[in-house]
Amino acid sequence: MKPSKINTDFNRHLETRLDVLLKIRDFQDDLKITAERISSLSERLIQNYVTGLVYLSQHLNKNEQQKCADLVTNIQVNANNMNHILAKTIYFNSEDEIHSCLNSQLKIFEERKSRMIEYSQRFELLAKELLESSQIQIWEVNFCVFEEKFAHAFESYSQTLRIIGEVYQKYSPKEIKLLSQIIAENQEKDWNNEEYEVEYLKAISQFKQEFHPENLWDKFLDVLAGGVHPSPQEKVMLSRWIEGEQKNKPGE
Repeated sequence: MKPSKINTDFNRHLETRLDVLLKIRDFQDDLKITAERISSLSERLIQNYVTGLVYLSQHLNKNEQQKCADLVTNIQVNANNMNHILAKTIYFNSEDEIHSCLNSQLKIFEERKSRMIEYSQRFELLAKELLESSQIQIWEVNFCVFEEKFAHAFESYSQTLRIIGEVYQKYSPKEIKLLSQIIAENQEKDWNNEEYEVEYLKAISQFKQEFHPENLWDKFLDVLAGGVHPSPQEKVMLSRWIEGEQKNKPGE
């Protein structure tokens, strides 16, 4: 959806989060799957850096090697803490426990992940600064990997976790079951590029029709917004567009 008068960045934000929602099959199962994917991803990152330490041992003195090794240790510690937090979410015993604890656990996860990323960036930069100019290209190609190979995946999985957390925060177990059913119905559609925008609107419209009273729809808009709140005018225009009250897209 690309209405020109609704803020473009906000609109892209909505589209991205709706795309995540429409890929979720079961909120509790997807919580577990995403946690496992993050664990596997962090293991691959650390293994890459451990291999990098082997390369650095061939070119740096003992003191320099230790500085780099200390950073990798900090990466490992924060990754382990991050994955431990996610592992706890996998073993929640009930829906009530998920509702009461998930978001506090995800907040700690985000803190640990941020530290892991910080140490990863510091490790890559420090080694680059310590190596001879003739060795830097090899280092950059093989071991400066976070931004190119890992950053997008970490952010994508984290986005899924955040949305799941917001859903559990705002909806009751009964409402989540209904939400899952609506999502499942939309997943069955075979969308092509020409129909994509239309199907987005149909999907959102279906959510709105299913949720009564009206405040349940407001909760859904809040989940989609994810902390980026549209202006009252943007909310009105978006609602009218979804409901088909305008022949053309907003701004046309």
